Amino acid sequence: MDKKKEGFILFYTLLTSLFGVLALIYVTVVYRAILILMLNHNEKEEAFELAQVEMVTLAEKTHYGFHGQEQFKRKNFEVEIAATNMGSGELRTLTVTVRVPNREVPVVNLVRYE
Repeated sequence: MDKKKEGFILFYTLLTSLFGVLALIYVTVVYRAILILMLNHNEKEEAFELAQVEMVTLAEKTHYGFHGQEQFKRKNFEVEIAATNMGSGELRTLTVTVRVPNREVPVVNLVRYE
């Protein structure tokens, strides 16, 4: 074999290896992004289910005279419930806020007027 053919074979081998590594990196990045999206979706779904349950519980508490605000932890979330009267009428505002610990923005914020 002459030197030119050996150089081309080496060049194409290196180029093929580089494309293989780049394809592997691309697949890894896409897989990681999809996995993160799935985990965030599951977190939001679980937080919303928890907020719905707490809203029903809060509505039952207000019928027995609960008024004010409470904070507690449940299922890896920080839950804040509040019941306030609006104005001079009988209209009450029920609020349930669900957060992930150490995050400022709530995952779910439900408001109900009675």
